[in-house]
Amino acid sequence: MNDRVIRKERLPEWVDALLESHEVIAPRSSLSFEPIDSGSQVLLDLHNTVKSPKEAFFAAREVLCAFKVDREGVSVMDAELDRDTPRILFAARPCDVASLPILDKLFSWDYQDAFYQSRRESTTIISLACDQPDETCFCTSVGGSPTGEEGTDILLAPLGDVYHVRAVSERGAALVEQHASFFDDATEAHETERARLAEAWNGAVTK
Repeated sequence: MNDRVIRKERLPEWVDALLESHEVIAPRSSLSFEPIDSGSQVLLDLHNTVKSPKEAFFAAREVLCAFKVDREGVSVMDAELDRDTPRILFAARPCDVASLPILDKLFSWDYQDAFYQSRRESTTIISLACDQPDETCFCTSVGGSPTGEEGTDILLAPLGDVYHVRAVSERGAALVEQHASFFDDATEAHETERARLAEAWNGAVTK
């Protein structure tokens, strides 16, 4: 699939369209990622929230099982998993989403964590590349990149008045095709600018 672009002023409209079929979790404040009701609520100028967006996959508390005691003894019943609500984690930074493949291995290593896996399977990741890495950033020191694609389904990269849109996975490609009216094909000039800026951003991060 060819890369696309979306004009920056149309991004909130796209998020509103995504909300018609998905729960969207995005940065609403400098503190954390939270479910949003409108594309206008997304804060795109943050480097990182105080709390990691991985909280979207780990509930602060939830029912794991229930039990009943009667004359027959004790019976334990597993809690039902919510597998019906598709979700989107929107505008997470590449350094955060790069952790997800690691967590996938951890939670399917010697035990299949059904609660984590259910949330992962129902969540599409749309990440946002960094155009101005913070002075405390160090992703390249651990093999990462401000434009890294690991762990994401769709990567947005800011280029002037547009975002460059790259579908990284089949799931991401399907979502882009589903909302094709919001996008234009990336031109050679867009691709050249993205490559130039990617190189510049990688060199700007402390090593």
